Amino acid sequence: MSTDLTDGQTATTMNGEDITVDLDGGVFINESEVTTADIEATNGVIHVIDKVLVPSDFELVVIPETVVDIALSSDYFSILVSALTEANLVSTLQGEGPFTVFAPTNAAFAALLEQLEITAEELLAHPDLSKVLLYHVVSGRVLSTGLTNGMEVTTLNDGEKITVTLGDAVLINESTVTTADLEALNGVVHVIDEVLVPANFTLEEEQLIVETNDSNTLGWIILALAIGSGLVIISQPKLKKQS
Repeated sequence: MSTDLTDGQTATTMNGEDITVDLDGGVFINESEVTTADIEATNGVIHVIDKVLVPSDFELVVIPETVVDIALSSDYFSILVSALTEANLVSTLQGEGPFTVFAPTNAAFAALLEQLEITAEELLAHPDLSKVLLYHVVSGRVLSTGLTNGMEVTTLNDGEKITVTLGDAVLINESTVTTADLEALNGVVHVIDEVLVPANFTLEEEQLIVETNDSNTLGWIILALAIGSGLVIISQPKLKKQS
């Protein structure tokens, strides 16, 4: 009861941390003032206080405003952010949504650039850049618990679909989900380790040509089939830029 309190008294809460009583100029519990004391019940007593007591181990988790903010919060997605900016898709993904984004890391983009032997600047200038980016975006909030094996999901890239495979890992086409369910107010982000390449993405002949030998011709055929099937590029034909 209030009559049992003494100045400087400490009491251990059910959280395991102590609170301190201060009777100088009123009745305070830590920094919170008791405004009404001794409201009795059959199983105890309530003292009304004017501030919430916050324990030292409490961590405030701030949910990002948009899926874009998740990308902006980490250096791992700087190429993705640049690509979204170049394709004028930032404002779209900052909209009401909800959106589900399968976000490739910088390492995923670097692997793609190495396979194509082009620079990040050349990728950002590619006329089909928006198709690639929208192939990573699904309308609606799809958490990992909502994925099923063999599930086909329609993307914002002209209805092109991606396929979910559940096994030892969660695969989106051939790309592995490395971190799932990063939630924002307007959607959710799943981090993936390879860039998804849609079937309607084309490499322009004037940009890239194949060095003339039989093994590289075979590599080019494999690459063309990969792109035409909407798969992640996993073969590495030897390509060079047209001079």
